[in-house]
Amino acid sequence: MLRGLIEKEVDSSSSPEWFLYGLNDSLVNIFGHAGIQMFATSLYLIIDVEGQTLEFASAGHPMPIIIKDGMASQLSSQKIVRGPALGIVPEAPYGSDTIPLSAVDQIVLFTDGIYETQNAAGEEFGLDRMVGVLTSATHLAGSELLDRLLAAGAEHCGADNFGDDVCLLAIDIEASS
Repeated sequence: MLRGLIEKEVDSSSSPEWFLYGLNDSLVNIFGHAGIQMFATSLYLIIDVEGQTLEFASAGHPMPIIIKDGMASQLSSQKIVRGPALGIVPEAPYGSDTIPLSAVDQIVLFTDGIYETQNAAGEEFGLDRMVGVLTSATHLAGSELLDRLLAAGAEHCGADNFGDDVCLLAIDIEASS
């Protein structure tokens, strides 16, 4: 269903906030007519290699972690309106922000399953621990970086099986000449 709705929103794909607004509007209508309560979180990024920018918007999804010069931090913005998950609130506002691509060496996108995993004492792995693991591994390429993060999460919870779905994506950004 989402794949079809994404294709429907192709005209607004160059604008993260309007793209999310359109997806949300469609999902609210579909779920409302079907009488079901469902939602989807989403993070929409546009990496403009020619313009050297990264534009982003969130619909209830955790912001990615960016790595620059050996330091990891969660992407934040004073400007962005972080909207609710898709399919819940009709006409929900979404906003976007843009940063220069030169501010990023790597981007790590993730679902909440990695940072919400708990150890035997009920302590979450957490975003701060994720940032720490990624900072200590910034010398690694994307796939190795993700392997290190998964291993740290599994060690924290004491199992290879996380309690929730875990999806990770690393994007390596190289400066253009």
